Amino acid sequence: MRPENMLLLSRTLGAFLLTLLVASTTSATDKFFVGKDFEQISPIVKTQAKKGKVEVVELFWYGCSHCFAFETEISTWEKQKPEFIEFRRVPAIFDRKWVSHARAYYTAEKLGVTKIVHPKLFEALHTKKQIIYTESELADFFESIGVRKEDFTAAYSSFEVDTLTRKAMALTRSYGIGGVPSMIVAGKFHSSVRHAGSSKNLLNVIDFLAHRELKIDHNLSP
Repeated sequence: MRPENMLLLSRTLGAFLLTLLVASTTSATDKFFVGKDFEQISPIVKTQAKKGKVEVVELFWYGCSHCFAFETEISTWEKQKPEFIEFRRVPAIFDRKWVSHARAYYTAEKLGVTKIVHPKLFEALHTKKQIIYTESELADFFESIGVRKEDFTAAYSSFEVDTLTRKAMALTRSYGIGGVPSMIVAGKFHSSVRHAGSSKNLLNVIDFLAHRELKIDHNLSP
């Protein structure tokens, strides 16, 4: 083979190998991008996840119509999510009128009635158009689903609920979110419908980040 032909073959082979290298480094992990589909959280917020797990947090507000619309999709996602994802909700607190709803959420947790209260409070506010914002209004609402007012009041004003509410307020600031609903992965990334373009795609972004976090930080395979 002539030297010039050998040189041409070498260059062609080099270009082919470079193409293969680029293709191999462009994987599914490049499907979503920081600054577009999600944002980094700095500094990283410590999570409650156990070893080998990835924490995913939803920040919401009962008075938010977008959160209400998102509830059906995220509830379905919660039932189908991978076992390595530890999912929890945190009631966001941006101003004083959000505090009572945060306390209501943690009151429901303390009384063991979250599965009843969570969807019904959303429904009462957005479908039935009821006004439920003050402690008194919330006490009436809890009573309507079978919780005695004295039990509600004891839990609502408890030190435990007060502490959790304060933590929720601090987390809202630490995550650096601009609104709700927002999703947090591993205390490192946050995304929202505004970032992802739709609630369905938001959950795709969250799944992507959670799987990536599992592989990178825990060196495990889902």
